[in-house]
Amino acid sequence: MRQLNKNEKMLAAAVAVSLLVMVLKLLVIEPVSTKFKNTGDEINAFTLAIKKYSALEAQKDFILGEYKKIEPYLNFKGNPEDKMAAVLSRIELEASKAGLTIVDMKPDSAQSGPNAELSISRVQLNAEADISRIMSFIYSLENADLLIRIEKFNLALKDENIGTMKLEASIIGISI
Repeated sequence: MRQLNKNEKMLAAAVAVSLLVMVLKLLVIEPVSTKFKNTGDEINAFTLAIKKYSALEAQKDFILGEYKKIEPYLNFKGNPEDKMAAVLSRIELEASKAGLTIVDMKPDSAQSGPNAELSISRVQLNAEADISRIMSFIYSLENADLLIRIEKFNLALKDENIGTMKLEASIIGISI
């Protein structure tokens, strides 16, 4: 075998150093940098989660206050027929308290919401009374311990002489 001259020796050394650097990069540097990158991503994910939880912690009193507002409505359990019956009986009770004369009241429909625990009961109500009794009825329904809301209503004058009004209302009862 012949002796390598100076240029060939330098070229062989450069190739050997290049191969050593490539092998070192492939076997040591890339796995370590990948590990650091993955660790950095995990740290960022944990930091984001901590920020979210700390924001929730800062709003804890507000969230608990809002939960206490809806907590009475969460105890309304049973099948859709029971829920509709409870809505109808509550409407009847509030109407009798306010002195409203119910002409016609019929359940319109009971629907389930996006999840199985949410149901919406609709009731069509026709009643008669003077305006103060109707307003008392609406106020007591809106403040009932069941989540009952008047979706739409129509007031018309029935008897001008005695001031009797005719109420047609679409009422919804929501149970969670």
